Amino acid sequence: MPAPKQTGVTAATWNSLIMDAAVAYLNYGSTDENYPERILGATNGGVSFGWAEFNMRHPEIDGLKGSMKGASRITQAIPQLEVNLVEWSLENLLLAFPGCEVEVSGVGAAQITTLTRSNRLIAPEEYPLNVAMVGTQSGTGLPVVAIIKNPLVVEGVELATQEDSETTTPVIFVGHYDPENPEDEPWEIRFPTPVED
Repeated sequence: MPAPKQTGVTAATWNSLIMDAAVAYLNYGSTDENYPERILGATNGGVSFGWAEFNMRHPEIDGLKGSMKGASRITQAIPQLEVNLVEWSLENLLLAFPGCEVEVSGVGAAQITTLTRSNRLIAPEEYPLNVAMVGTQSGTGLPVVAIIKNPLVVEGVELATQEDSETTTPVIFVGHYDPENPEDEPWEIRFPTPVED
């Protein structure tokens, strides 16, 4: 019997890595002028895709010591995308603090935009179409894209400053289910799979 391999590396390994820092996009792939695509900005600490909550139910059955194959079902799936933003703009502040009212005063260099908020519902049109993490596949140079649909920042964001440093804030977007398609989880991953000739 041959000795076990000491590495998982194969000839195909170089084609299967997700390289370097990813870029976060808002409204990725959109051609709708009401929801323009844009890069969120520079990050420090990258972008990550995962779950705010994910639960499965495994029915307990007499005579079984554990879960039965084929009987498990997903009962909760809340996707999230975390962006460690270092670049701040008015547009990014409005994303980080959803539901704000905006008031503009002054003109020219003296213009000030003030954000305030009172308790209110956030209208469906205030949700972006999506937020996406776009990385690069090593072997092809093609994008690997993880998308959260109907995202909203639902946890408080803290803008903290520090001497000799830049304000880096984790902004966590959570996907929301579409009431017209409630069975579809609000996320997708687009992974390049080139067909060999």
